[in-house]
Amino acid sequence: MSHASERGLNFRGQRVSLAASLRVFTTRTPDDLNSHAAHYHASMPQTAPPPGFVDLATAQGAGKNSLVTVIGVVVDYLPPKQSYGGDFQVTFRLQDQSMRYSGEGLKVRFFKKRFEDLPPIKAIGDVVLLRNAKVSEFQGELLLVSGYQTAHLVFSGPIVPSPAFKLDYVGGNGKLPCQGTDGLRNTLGPVEQDYIITLKSELNIQIKAVDVPSTLPAATGARDAQPAQPGVANRAAVPGAYSYKFRLVKDLQNFVFSDVCVEVVKKFPNFNGNCELYVTDYTPNEQMFYYAPPEEKKNNLVRDGDQFGYNGPPKRDWPGPYGYLILKVNLVDPHAFFANHQISEGDMIALENVKVKLMPNNSRLEGDMWPDQHNPSKVQVRKLDHRRKQIMELLLRKNEYWAERKAMLAKLGQAAEDVPKEPGKKARRRKRKLEERQKAEAQHAAAVRYL
Repeated sequence: MSHASERGLNFRGQRVSLAASLRVFTTRTPDDLNSHAAHYHASMPQTAPPPGFVDLATAQGAGKNSLVTVIGVVVDYLPPKQSYGGDFQVTFRLQDQSMRYSGEGLKVRFFKKRFEDLPPIKAIGDVVLLRNAKVSEFQGELLLVSGYQTAHLVFSGPIVPSPAFKLDYVGGNGKLPCQGTDGLRNTLGPVEQDYIITLKSELNIQIKAVDVPSTLPAATGARDAQPAQPGVANRAAVPGAYSYKFRLVKDLQNFVFSDVCVEVVKKFPNFNGNCELYVTDYTPNEQMFYYAPPEEKKNNLVRDGDQFGYNGPPKRDWPGPYGYLILKVNLVDPHAFFANHQISEGDMIALENVKVKLMPNNSRLEGDMWPDQHNPSKVQVRKLDHRRKQIMELLLRKNEYWAERKAMLAKLGQAAEDVPKEPGKKARRRKRKLEERQKAEAQHAAAVRYL
């Protein structure tokens, strides 16, 4: 871990002089370290750690055998292994704003008797909270090591929300999902959660879930496991290219677990924290719900006996695509948490291990996504790059669909504007305002006649 070349990281290749400076820096006395940290604090504005915590630069300079409490973002890690003494250990590096430009970050080495008690770090970008970690030195390098008093929490990077969605965790009762020492989570308050969200955002470690390993290797054989190379996709986790579960929507069947690459058409968060996604890959499946196009409903736009909508506003028109192209997927945590905070309408995503099923009375085909039984914190919703083969093929089908629809509407004598090039929010807003104005005028006319 201390050898960056073993991990294939680009830290040394890009920052040789900084890494060299760090090696010299870590051999200085505690007074020198404190002086350096003070100079850094004065020259680099940053978010202050919560009360009771110190930043990583201060922790590194606190002096050997000092106990420190810190929060940092994982920038490098090695899979767990079993030491010669029989204990299990995991090694990783943390960064925060105080060490962002100071080389490779602060090394942490964690020891536990049981494998399942190690910090469950799964990827670069995870956020780690350590309470009462001990400052130590090994081969001239200052690092943090665990002791019997050390407690930890790990916040999976992909499900730490952006600051735009932090209100519930800073001003409400929301709790960030995490794993670690029992009871420590209950000590987290709004201040700590705000710092975790802000730190993750400030470091701007944009690690796509599809490009990092989704789970750590099991304890058995961990010593022989090879660390994943950053930037190299985990082939088993890339739907379509290597996954035997990958299917087009048209090929989905009842009670067949499947991986799909789709576009998000609509997203509806539920009041209980779950999420409903309406997705498509522009291949039809007649077992799914049928969305009628506007031309099929043009003769039924006014409800009987309610010309002006006195019984409530009419339902909003579906923006398309129409027909048997839309799959509804019901998500619960941790997938729902990620989707609610990180996924937007129009995104191209991969959904893994979707349980496809027919709803009661065999009415329509839908998908469910529940926690993984073997790894409950594993998020199986992933954003995909448009250059991915499956997405390029999806976009071709999308363009063909809307081109055919535009040509069909032209034959029917309808305006080309009826085909939404993007989700038609402006058009729907204009239509709604027109309907409201017509309704108000009708109410006024009725009141005049009554007088």
